[in-house]
Amino acid sequence: MAWLEQARIDCFQEILREPWPDPNVTVCPRTWDLVMCWPDTKPGEVATQPCPSYVNGFQPWENATRRCMPDGSWYFAAELNRTWTNMSLCLSDLFEENGSEFVKSHMARIVFMYSLGYGISLASLGLSLFIMLYFKRLHCPRNYIHLNLFVSFILRASISFMKQKLLVAGLGFPSDVEPDEFDENKFIFKNGSTHWQCKLFFTCFNYILGANYMWILAEGIYLQLLISRAVFSEKSSVKWYMLFGWRKFRLASTYH
Repeated sequence: MAWLEQARIDCFQEILREPWPDPNVTVCPRTWDLVMCWPDTKPGEVATQPCPSYVNGFQPWENATRRCMPDGSWYFAAELNRTWTNMSLCLSDLFEENGSEFVKSHMARIVFMYSLGYGISLASLGLSLFIMLYFKRLHCPRNYIHLNLFVSFILRASISFMKQKLLVAGLGFPSDVEPDEFDENKFIFKNGSTHWQCKLFFTCFNYILGANYMWILAEGIYLQLLISRAVFSEKSSVKWYMLFGWRKFRLASTYH
């Protein structure tokens, strides 16, 4: 931060020290963009400077650019609500190399934690489902809602395992994809096929994922009504929760 602050001070000193252009001449004014100092630039030109070496992680052999628009204003990025400097090249090597190596070095642990979490969840939910179905004393309308929530979580965990084990790079089945001829680490879909198995799988995957979220919402609504006051009788309202949990998302998906 000390180097950046010093660069800011030097920039403002340079802005004040350099002679100002003719007022009748349109230029993009010299400015400090919070990282770099930019001189006056003619309209329609792209100012180019080496990436600053005082920013940790920047590649000083690459260039940053800033576009001066024809009306004499710096390019304004509406999504950022400010003028924009293109520093993508300053970080490209850092993201592509260091980021890729970081992910690769931890991928085995990430997959293990992912599988362990879903495995524990699946075993616990299966045991809970068995207990609630086996003991008849637990058969009541409120537990039917809990059971459906458990089933939705079991389906979600199961299809997530299937997605991890059956799909290639999370894209499609082995019959649907092939390695990219320009990059063996990437996969593309094969031409001349409808890929109906892949489409069917992802339709089921998205439905189960959506139904799981809907059942979480249904459980929350039920508990809220249970705590506050009963709007409907318990027996008559369960069927509406069933409809809401398993069909609401399907109807929304069909509409879209």
